[in-house]
Amino acid sequence: MSETVTTAYSELTRVLPWSLRGLGYSFPVADRAAHVIASAAAITPGVLDDISRMSSRTGSLACIDIHDEKTFSVDAKGQSFIEVGPAMLDFMGAHAPADGFLKGTIKDITDLEILPAVLLIGGDYDLGCLAVASSGKGLYWCIQMASNGKRGIVQGADLPSLERVLAGGAKEMLDAARQCVESDVATATCVIFATHSIFVLPQVNDADVIDADAMLLDAHRRGIPIKPGTLKAIYDLEKRTWAPTSERSRAQAGFQKSSGAVT
Repeated sequence: MSETVTTAYSELTRVLPWSLRGLGYSFPVADRAAHVIASAAAITPGVLDDISRMSSRTGSLACIDIHDEKTFSVDAKGQSFIEVGPAMLDFMGAHAPADGFLKGTIKDITDLEILPAVLLIGGDYDLGCLAVASSGKGLYWCIQMASNGKRGIVQGADLPSLERVLAGGAKEMLDAARQCVESDVATATCVIFATHSIFVLPQVNDADVIDADAMLLDAHRRGIPIKPGTLKAIYDLEKRTWAPTSERSRAQAGFQKSSGAVT
């Protein structure tokens, strides 16, 4: 097992906005994404390894296509889920119908490893969310639900386990998700279903059930394990945003004209 150190949750949310700024993200996007990433790390610490290796932000703009009142799609054009994912959940929170579900498909997306933390945003809108995603790591599904006032995540990797988890209800959503799985969702694609209905979850043995709020609380109390090399890479990204502070060094770095410079 690789050596790890422990970093405070608050330290991650301090440094990550600047690390993401170093990759070209605007401050509002970077600041929000930092909290999403820290939450993802509280659930699965290994996601920080992937985040530390992220590419710089692309210059492309995602496009949304609203098909009808219950279906829309987003072409991310290679953008990161850290930017497009939270905005997608905001949209679903505003447009999810009182009955049934809203289905959103996002394609050509990167960094899907933070999917569970992005789905937790649905809880802020009293939504239950089911996602079927395909990345370089294969096809998998993820459910965000609330139980007794606590947010939870259930994850699995095959259709039979999903069918057993949703056996207690949400038949129409299960049928739609089954079609996604059976049609073999394209790589770098995520389909999200959002509903105001309550998920009825049975006891299951072939899926990972995560008490998200308990893990977040533990991360705040104990910190988050991280590889030293990963932590260094995150700090190195932050350093890209540093600016010289002395008058002379600022002038040499091009932040201002040096004394006597010709305009």
